[in-house]
Amino acid sequence: MKLTYNILWIDDDLDSIEEDQRSITEFLEDFGIYANISPLTNSEDQSIDDLLSEHLSNPDLDILLVDYMMEDMDGAKLVDLIRNTKHVYLPVIFYSSSPLEVLLQAAYDAQLDGVYIAQRDFLIQKFQDVANSLLNKEHTIKRVRGLLMEEVSEFDEKLNDIYHKIWTGLSDDHKETLMLYLKESIVQKRAESANQRFEDFPTNIDDFSQHMSSQFLSKSYDTYTRCRIVNKMLGFMNKDFGDRKQIFKEFFTNGNRDSINHLRNTYAHTPLQQLQQSHSLENCVSIRKELHRQLNNIDHIIDHLSPNP
Repeated sequence: MKLTYNILWIDDDLDSIEEDQRSITEFLEDFGIYANISPLTNSEDQSIDDLLSEHLSNPDLDILLVDYMMEDMDGAKLVDLIRNTKHVYLPVIFYSSSPLEVLLQAAYDAQLDGVYIAQRDFLIQKFQDVANSLLNKEHTIKRVRGLLMEEVSEFDEKLNDIYHKIWTGLSDDHKETLMLYLKESIVQKRAESANQRFEDFPTNIDDFSQHMSSQFLSKSYDTYTRCRIVNKMLGFMNKDFGDRKQIFKEFFTNGNRDSINHLRNTYAHTPLQQLQQSHSLENCVSIRKELHRQLNNIDHIIDHLSPNP
């Protein structure tokens, strides 16, 4: 399951597709999906084929829309170019303001294979039909599990980014405070089952810095612990990050059924048969929207951090 659809749109009049871009964006937003639309047009410096080749290097490209009646448009050559990349099954929608019969005949004469054809006035409907087909394949329990695992990992990477942005700018007093906080408030409380780990925990700032650089994203610390560490560090900063405690609480609190961490654990550990009883399109949309919201919250914090605070 995806949070973003990457759409490549080729037309010789980009102004004419602005309203349609908004329609597609709104349609996908209803499913909790961000539409990343890249418009392309003829260029004096590069041919459409050359421009397309650059974009086809993106393995995450989802749909291609093409004005078939553009000048110098060779539909058959374009499709061959696409199919000779890793995008063998990339959905391609050719459209034109010409009558549908003319477009179908042109596609037939060019021996186009594996593409969709739409008259210009019905392009949005065709796009929705194609997108719905893709979405039906995405809204499976297996795809949701994969998305949640991936986004929790992404969140961990963002926490790691915040940690390193802040650490070098902290005073020694704050570094000492963080070190003692982690040891006494987090590690020590788990020391009953890990006495040796507590005894070996760094006791000076240099060793602690090296330890955290190598262990922050390791199995030594879970996402909950990373959130606590980063939240503590942000408390040292003289900046307004909004309600940072609420941001982290929403992410990892298992009591919050919408938290990413809770959803990840639910889909990772609940038997398939039990999940099927509650799994639905509405759940998939809700999960996407919640992922966007919570990841945007952590991005807001990252955006307000300078390399050397």
